Amino acid sequence: MNGPIPGGCWWNAVETWRKLRESGVANARYVEGWGVRDRDGRLEPFEHGWAEREPGGAVVDESPNHGCLEYFPAIRSDNPDREQAERGIPIPFYRQLTCPHVDGYPNPKYDAEAALRYAQAKLAADAYCREHNS
Repeated sequence: MNGPIPGGCWWNAVETWRKLRESGVANARYVEGWGVRDRDGRLEPFEHGWAEREPGGAVVDESPNHGCLEYFPAIRSDNPDREQAERGIPIPFYRQLTCPHVDGYPNPKYDAEAALRYAQAKLAADAYCREHNS
């Protein structure tokens, strides 16, 4: 990839995670969850991906033009490349992990804990927007 691309937050987040690891940041993580942005004077949640540094979970978000003001993490991975290979799913992980059924059939990749975390992050982002839009 030749730098972050607009609309490609999950892929940008993986590239950012790789750059952090290559630069010696051993405790970097890939994250999927919800962001909050201002859209025409109102806050709204949106699905988003970014990287974090530990300790403290400092956000490293190189995706351009997203306008993220607040972050609500749900799914974290210490090694998204390995996880993609081991689980047999591409990023964004939430698309496979949070859906119990696909085309009417049970989804063998479904992860109830990941689905719960994703739903809780969405509820937190919604609550943040309600509180700050009032």
